[in-house]
Amino acid sequence: MPVSRIYLNRKVLRQATRSFEVLNVLCISLAGLVAMLLDIFHLSEHLHAAGQYCFGNAPEARLWVQSRLTRLKKVGLHPLFKAIDEVARSLRSPKKKEQLRIVKDFALIRL
Repeated sequence: MPVSRIYLNRKVLRQATRSFEVLNVLCISLAGLVAMLLDIFHLSEHLHAAGQYCFGNAPEARLWVQSRLTRLKKVGLHPLFKAIDEVARSLRSPKKKEQLRIVKDFALIRL
């Protein structure tokens, strides 16, 4: 793939134009330049729902979600995926693991 070509998913662009907060991440790969727009507003909704489902209404849930969103905005998706995997390993409930998988899939589809 030539470095001058940038591929953007039309569905992601439509969602990004509807939201107020969009994270623009440029990832450089060995194959060339890839651009990604991630809809932070909808990702945060999924993350809040998963945090509440896994941790309940405890302050721990809100703290976990806020720290994940802060790291996401500063560093990118890798720490989010790592944190989701760590929490999923500590959980026994398949339904809670499913909620975390939804968040991860939401972000992965938009890569």
